Amino acid sequence: MTAKLDTLKPAGLVTMSGPSGRSSRLVRIAIVTTLFVVMALLFVWPLVMLTIGAFRSSAPGLEGGWTLHAFIDILTSKKIAASLGATFALTLATTTFATLIAAILAYLSERTDAPFRQIITPAMAVLFATPGVFYAVGFSQLANPYTGYLNVFAKSFLGLDTALFNIESWIGLGCVMTLRKAAFFYLFLLGPFRALNSAYEDVSLIAGRSRLYTFFHITLPVLAPAVAGVILMGVANGLHAFDIPL
Repeated sequence: MTAKLDTLKPAGLVTMSGPSGRSSRLVRIAIVTTLFVVMALLFVWPLVMLTIGAFRSSAPGLEGGWTLHAFIDILTSKKIAASLGATFALTLATTTFATLIAAILAYLSERTDAPFRQIITPAMAVLFATPGVFYAVGFSQLANPYTGYLNVFAKSFLGLDTALFNIESWIGLGCVMTLRKAAFFYLFLLGPFRALNSAYEDVSLIAGRSRLYTFFHITLPVLAPAVAGVILMGVANGLHAFDIPL
């Protein structure tokens, strides 16, 4: 019996490593190679063309020479400093107000018994899931100074000659970006606020402090690491945000 089993083992191994086994390996290799080629064409090739085009005087494939003229123009342009200053100012302002709004909403949703607190999380989730382009277009239709619905209503019923709202101004742009960021920050702060030990707040309230004092002097300092992480994400997100400003 043992001899029969020993004679069957090599046959089984030969069968597994036969033509069918080699063909399956070839199929897997072909699939993996195809995926790598597709990924290279979709992601690596555009980056290569972008890098080459940055150092040439014409588009890749056309006649031209190698140059640093594009980088020199950027570094010596007088508009760069103004653009960077406006970007940083807008980013810091929107991140600050969005963090405050998100923290207040998370506090109301998880640490209080405020009415209608159950709808805060679904509303923030819907706001976060809305694409940025649709979000910006919606606010533009609502409050642009030319045909915005709010301005049309104000001119018709209030007798105004000028636009009451201007979503295309710096203030309007800041408000739209702040509301957009607030939903994003809220979802990140929801967990830390929910897991916060209520003993700290109870001691503050028993000592006679108000909820406002407790929020700014107890809750936020305890959650400082989570808030700092949200602020860092907000700054990084604001520096490369193009959908809403455009």
